[in-house]
Amino acid sequence: MTNPHQPSGGGPGNLSPQQAIAEDMEVGFRTIDRTLTDDETARVFTHTLGIVQQALAGATEHGIISEEQRGDLNVLLEGMKAAPGLL
Repeated sequence: MTNPHQPSGGGPGNLSPQQAIAEDMEVGFRTIDRTLTDDETARVFTHTLGIVQQALAGATEHGIISEEQRGDLNVLLEGMKAAPGLL
């Protein structure tokens, strides 16, 4: 029997770094009985990350974070947005 809270991939050695992160996020979603393979959940997830990116733009405008920091964080967020397609 498989554990719904464990990644479904073939093991850490078989996954790209991006796939491993996607699997880790999927584990987190499974703890609340959700999955990023569900279209609605994936849409809400990616939309929320877009809102976070807008917040980072505002933070940059107000001098809370630098443009470089915003760029680094946006790279991370874009990678996270790809997670549903990697599962």
